[in-house]
Amino acid sequence: MGTTELSDKAAHYQTRGGVLVTRRRRETPYADAISGYIDALDSRRGAVFSSNYEYPGRYTRWDTAIVDPPLGISSRERKLTIEAYNGRGEALISILAGRLEGHAEFAITGKDARKIEIEIARPDRVFSEEERSRAPTVFSVLRVIVDLFHSAEDGNIGFYGAFGYDLAFQFDPVAPKLTRPEDQRDLLLFLPDEILIVDHHAAKAWIDRYDFSFDGMTTEGRDAEIAPEAFKPADRMPPRGDHTPGEYAELVKRAKESFRRGDLFEVVPGQTFFERCEARPSEISRSGSRRSIRRPIPSSSTWATRNTWSAHRRRCSCGSMDGGSRPVRSPAPSSAARMRSRIPSRSSSCSIRRRTSRS
Repeated sequence: MGTTELSDKAAHYQTRGGVLVTRRRRETPYADAISGYIDALDSRRGAVFSSNYEYPGRYTRWDTAIVDPPLGISSRERKLTIEAYNGRGEALISILAGRLEGHAEFAITGKDARKIEIEIARPDRVFSEEERSRAPTVFSVLRVIVDLFHSAEDGNIGFYGAFGYDLAFQFDPVAPKLTRPEDQRDLLLFLPDEILIVDHHAAKAWIDRYDFSFDGMTTEGRDAEIAPEAFKPADRMPPRGDHTPGEYAELVKRAKESFRRGDLFEVVPGQTFFERCEARPSEISRSGSRRSIRRPIPSSSTWATRNTWSAHRRRCSCGSMDGGSRPVRSPAPSSAARMRSRIPSRSSSCSIRRRTSRS
């Protein structure tokens, strides 16, 4: 089923899972289209993606931004939470709830108007290398949601977020050696209902607004308000890192001795560095943009997640619900996610952590 153009300059299409999506597009001035979205990061959840680099088949010069997404998905170990941030998100919770029932790989353990809590089953057998991606993991839940919203009619709507390093341990049963903070998140994704697109080739910008309807439930007419929460710098100075001076070097020496004996084939020692961030998310984003003008980069992204406030990443890749892949839509599943994953989730302060590796 294709896209149907409506009389009010809207269009709608039906997803593979039967959700009716209505998209309303409005033009916005090109010159400063992204500016308001950057400013919004100081008090609202959202993300801004930019690229001033062109490479055929890989990178394009587009800007994309989202602010105040109605729905968020986060996880820690084998527990996943889907949370509504406003009335429109509550409608999406209702749409998702029925589709998430009755799966062997996971089970709903809690549900109300604003939240669905899910526990992922542990594998009951050994999965071969070829099939291990189908073992029960948080991705089992994401596949169900993507299947519900999948459509080839729109390449922009989809999950915007990042994946943390610890998700790898859901596929490989490696016992962790390090204690994880209780507030760590291994995954954070947003499902937006409004997306700014800036096409630098055509010097045009527009905003797509989405409504979702399914089985009598719709986001149309629902409350879209989300109260802002102003950014505040951290009130403490974090330690320099989790290793004392010289400790990491000694670890490397011990590893080299193990290599000589043949005990190790490969090892990735790691350490975490901490740095208090006093700049607002908008300042970080604009600072990165100024550096990009002097030195072109494939892409950059700045995130405000409310719980962690700000993370800035240069160079990223993406995926969307149309089954394809497009540049500059979501941050790569690496350092951007890991910088955020250990920042206290209930604090409105900002403290960015830089990590080299971890096990």
